[in-house]
Amino acid sequence: YGHDYVLMKAKTGIDIDTVGLETACVLCRFYSDDDGETWKNEPLTGEKSPLNKSYAGSTPVCFDAVGQVSIVKEGSHQGRYLIAGSIFVVPKGEALTNNFRNYANSGSAVIYSDDQGSSWHMDGLIADYMGNEASVASISKGKEILMVRRIKPERMLITHPPKSQFRPKFGERIFHKSTDFGRTWSEPFTKEISGVKCHGTMAKVGRRIYFSIPKGYGPDAEKDWD
Repeated sequence: YGHDYVLMKAKTGIDIDTVGLETACVLCRFYSDDDGETWKNEPLTGEKSPLNKSYAGSTPVCFDAVGQVSIVKEGSHQGRYLIAGSIFVVPKGEALTNNFRNYANSGSAVIYSDDQGSSWHMDGLIADYMGNEASVASISKGKEILMVRRIKPERMLITHPPKSQFRPKFGERIFHKSTDFGRTWSEPFTKEISGVKCHGTMAKVGRRIYFSIPKGYGPDAEKDWD
């Protein structure tokens, strides 16, 4: 919309006077009260948004919510909403700007809501530059969450080398577990799911975990990955 903030508000509901010109990214909540016939859009600002708050000395300024909403069905956090996605973080000491593309896509995180999506929070993130797009599901009868991450293309790892010597292979995905809903994470481990470079969605149904992604194996699969 360029600098036409009147048009932006009319089309998206985002009021630049509320959000602020210095904000790098805005998370929005979309919901329907009539079984999907019509939809409402609520920009999340202030305490409703998990962004622009300090976590362990870093400040997340953009969260790419590619993962679907997952609901915790058992345990002490029954009913909690979870979304995993890639995160853009401003390291401690660096100046904040109003463009998230001024920063590297540093890793992955999980945001959560205990009020059916009205407000979202974040406790921790994985800023290792190794993976970015992610999905999450509640496991172990609500005692743990499992996150699966897409490996970044090699060209992105050249500009920001991973902080770990851990190196997944083509076709593998990075997994982590957390017992505190994203505040801290286990060491990474890998599983072979799909060579498709895009990320899929994950869901826990009964005792089975589903990971849904288009099939993409073929002669050009590894070339496309890079």
